[in-house]
Amino acid sequence: MSISFAAENLVNQEEPFCFMIPDSIALTAWLDPSLTAHQKLISHPLGVKKLTSVKITINSDKHLTDAMSVLSTHSAVAIEQGEFPLLQLTFDEGIKEKNLDARPILPILLKY
Repeated sequence: MSISFAAENLVNQEEPFCFMIPDSIALTAWLDPSLTAHQKLISHPLGVKKLTSVKITINSDKHLTDAMSVLSTHSAVAIEQGEFPLLQLTFDEGIKEKNLDARPILPILLKY
């Protein structure tokens, strides 16, 4: 088992560092929902179940590397340019219409 990294993404510090974890080694693949100890790891305090969208805002006008362009074009990850960097994670399609904003400490916005 391994995790693959795009070499050009590793050296470009002006864009997000991204990698994908294969389902076969994800924590959820190893957990047994019938075990009480595992149920605590599966459930989330916010009640969210599934990450449904990722939006990354970068504050660089440089072109994305090929790896990042492919990720943006062929996955659920949207990458756009903006004034400030931001990672926006949406869980369960944002059905509860709630936000958890970590700014200005961290450039992260959770929607659920």
